Amino acid sequence: MDTPQVSASEPYDLVLEVMAEGGSLRLLATRTVTPVYAAFLNGQTLAYVDDVPMAHRRSQWGSWPLALKALDRHPWRTLRPVFVESHHASRIWPLLESSWQLLDQDRRGQWAELCGQSADQPDFDTGPLKCGDRVVHPGLPEWGVGSVLEDSDGTHVHAFFEIGGERSLSLQYAKLRRVAGEQAQSLVLDNLKMDKGKPSKTQ
Repeated sequence: MDTPQVSASEPYDLVLEVMAEGGSLRLLATRTVTPVYAAFLNGQTLAYVDDVPMAHRRSQWGSWPLALKALDRHPWRTLRPVFVESHHASRIWPLLESSWQLLDQDRRGQWAELCGQSADQPDFDTGPLKCGDRVVHPGLPEWGVGSVLEDSDGTHVHAFFEIGGERSLSLQYAKLRRVAGEQAQSLVLDNLKMDKGKPSKTQ
């Protein structure tokens, strides 16, 4: 897939910002019909976490999944969050699942407040997936909500996503999140507002 060309004068919005001593990490989005994203690193401390001693660095502009890969080169979930754009909160909240047990109560409260969620009762359901369960892929929310087509064996799952189509996924990499009916409908509406183009097929 070609890298989107974004000019230096292209207006963009701040989606996410986390802070550490000596620097910050931001996720940016262009103000286009189908936005593209980039991670922006500002500061020495965070740069050294990634073994790249640079004061400023921006990833290539690309899809939401590619931007998440850029973010994941840094321990952003455990850093102090200072901003989460409200329309992206439903996308960012599920991404915290893998690090939730590593966060202290203060950090959980900060993330929960910015995402409009409860720090005491996070809606992370990771039990065995059964046929008929409604799920989302936290790394690829533009696929929409999926329906599990057969009971999972614990290592793989076969599901059909409303936008992403039929998929056979390894649960080692696809940390699917079970969602309830009303929540599923809300997630679909949020994703349709933010991703009006064709979904990426990159897992």
